[in-house]
Order: sequence, then C-alpha cells, then structure tokens
Amino acid sequence: MQRLFLKSAWWPLAIGASILLIGALAAYGSGNFDRTTTLPRSFDTFRQLVGINLVLILSPAFLVTTTGYLHRRSLRLLAQLPAPIDQAALRARIHAPARWLWCAAIAGALYGIFFNLPIRSVEQLFADGARTFTLIVLMVLVWIWAGLVIAIRIHVSGLFLEAGRSANLDPFDLRSVYPIATSGNGDIVLCLGAMAIVSLQSIDANFRYQNYLYASLVAIPAATALWLRPMLGVRAQLRAFKRQALHEVNEHISTASRDLRPAPINGLESLLQRRDRIRAVRDWPVDMALLGRVLVICVIPPAAWVAAALVENLVDAWLGGG
Repeated sequence: MQRLFLKSAWWPLAIGASILLIGALAAYGSGNFDRTTTLPRSFDTFRQLVGINLVLILSPAFLVTTTGYLHRRSLRLLAQLPAPIDQAALRARIHAPARWLWCAAIAGALYGIFFNLPIRSVEQLFADGARTFTLIVLMVLVWIWAGLVIAIRIHVSGLFLEAGRSANLDPFDLRSVYPIATSGNGDIVLCLGAMAIVSLQSIDANFRYQNYLYASLVAIPAATALWLRPMLGVRAQLRAFKRQALHEVNEHISTASRDLRPAPINGLESLLQRRDRIRAVRDWPVDMALLGRVLVICVIPPAAWVAAALVENLVDAWLGGG
C-alpha cells in the first residue's frame, strides 16, 4: 500500500474510495440503515445507529487517503533538506518495515476489541444478527487501520528526527530546517480530522462521552507525538549549541576587564549582548507563524462538533415548525 501511495497522486484517493465503498456496502447489506427493523440492544435511537455506521465507514477511508497524501508530502519535504543530509538515503527508507505494520495491526485490533466494542459480552456477539456483527467487524477494522496509519507516520517522523541530528543549521536562522519543523503539521490534520469525524456519532443530539474517550486517548497523544518527534533532532542540536556557546561567553565575561574606560566597557557590553542573543535562541524550530497554523488546525474538531450541534438544532427546528 505504501508503494502505491507514491505511484500516482490518484492512488491514495482510489484506495480510500474503495475502502469507503466496501464499508458502505457492508453496513447497507447488513441492514444498519434500515429504519423498519428492531434496533440492536446497544443503541437508543436509529440516528445513533446511523451515526456510528457513518463513523465506521468514513474513518478508515479518511485515514488511508490522508496518510497517502502525507506520505507523498513527506517525500517532497525530505528532498528539500539541506546538505550534508543524505536525502536519497532517507527517501529510500520512507516505507515502514512490514514487521512494524504487523505489530501495529495486532495492537489496533486488540485496542478495538478490548476498549471500543459497543457490546462487551461474548454471548451478545450474534444476538442481533448481521447488524451487530457487521458493526463489530467494522469497528475492529477501523482500529486496525488506525494502528497501521500511526505506525507509518511514526516511521516517517523518525526519518526527520534523524535528519535533524545531522542537519548543518544556523541557530540564528532556522529557515534551512523548515521542512523538518512543518513535517508534523499534516499529522495533526490526520489525527484531529479523524476526531472531527467522530462527532457524527452524536447526530441524534445526545452527547455520549464514551464515544469520544477512546478515540481521544489515541488521537491526542498521537498528534502531539507526531508533531514534536520530527523536531527532536534539531532541538538536540540547538540545546547543545546554547550550552556550549553560553559556557564560552560566560568564561569570557568572567575574565573581561571591568575597567570603566571606553574600550573595556564596549568589549564587556558586546559580550553581554552576545549572551542575551544566545539565550534568545529557540529550543524548538517553531516560530509564531508555524505555531499559529497549528492552533488553527487544532480548532477543527471543536468547530466540527459545534457545527454538528447547530445543524441538528436547525433541522429539529425546521421539522418542528413544519
């Protein structure tokens, strides 16, 4: 799948559309969109059932499609890294090893089974027929896809971390490592976009915290880690520079003449200004513009939840008025 992502810009969309179609056919074929049949015992309303199905259908398609485009974006960012970084070697290793993916799939399946099944007891697995069984299978598959996606992105973030350790950077001008600093932005979109889709579970206008809890326990730490991890190599260089530079300038300051004549005073003042400038060097290669983008991205899930609530209220008001 990772290799298909790089063959053409259409492949991520094609794979995501295929997953969307398969999920929709499975949910429709099992009767989960049939209002006339009895609701599975774990659901209060038909809208809740529809919302859960929409989440289970849309989530894997979104995760896979977005990951495909992030994979292509990461390849472009690796090509922009400055010398002496070996771009070709990093680009050649962009695909996550198969053993990572197997472990991630197993971890995702276990997480889905033990923490996310709408029906906890084994005897209820087939109690409501194909409808409940299809929901359970789709939910486990969602978490398998989530595990695979996170594993792929962790592997890619490790390449940027490695690049940051060997980057020839200027601590006072970090534009050369901008590709590293921005590599995790797309991962925030990936994780928080998935969280926005989760809001579809509440289309019946009832907030159920457990519907968001288990997704948040994965999405928020994953988004944080995938944003910060690529920059750890650059951060290590910056901190090492600051320690060494401050040590040297403090030694010069401690031995500098305190004579009040112009020349010694100017020399001491230059050293003090140099120390202030070194202290002002950022520990992270993040400026206010980049941080502003990240904050805008973080507004996506709350905005989606608010929009869903407003649309629901408008629809109810319109139907009630009619």
